[in-house]
Amino acid sequence: MGWSLEEHFAQRCLEIERAITDLPADGPGAVVLLGDSLTEAHPARILAGRPVVNQGISGDQAAHPVCGVGRRLELVARARPSAVFLLIGINDLANERKSVGALARDYAALLPRLTAGLPGVRLVVQTLLPVRDGHLWLLPLIHEVNGRLTDLCGQFGIEILDTHAAMTNAAGHLREDFSADGVHLTGKAYEVWTRLLEQALASGPADGG
Repeated sequence: MGWSLEEHFAQRCLEIERAITDLPADGPGAVVLLGDSLTEAHPARILAGRPVVNQGISGDQAAHPVCGVGRRLELVARARPSAVFLLIGINDLANERKSVGALARDYAALLPRLTAGLPGVRLVVQTLLPVRDGHLWLLPLIHEVNGRLTDLCGQFGIEILDTHAAMTNAAGHLREDFSADGVHLTGKAYEVWTRLLEQALASGPADGG
């Protein structure tokens, strides 16, 4: 039996529900990492002294007829987070072949829903990461999307974290030691990403509830 996005989505939602249930009743608010396979594989369990609820789902997209980040925002709110870091969109471009405009419209619909559902919670949008090798055709689209994200975050008053710049080599591609397949990340890349998240949490505004 082949891999099914819908089945994996459902399974991961159950796992995320269990992780939320296991959160301590008191203590610092959780950090939610929200995204696709890049996030699902993130090893961090604690960031800046706060528990991490990893809500990455491999294959997921900003918007999807069956799955998609927009269909699981209740899980984000149920984690009672102090901060949410969102990274989503590479599957929309690579798998669904969405246009930059279509993905930007999905984000424009998603971001107000996130902020409305998480009053007082710090929301940080992360720029799409670079790629390399056989995926280089995506780079111009990624750059354009990141520009659109910067504009949207300014429009909605949302923070943006430039994760893209920290992952590039001199040519502007994903560093060779950061990926074996040109998209998915190595442990070394996750170390860099974790430092970015820690720095953002340490230097950012006071958290909400």
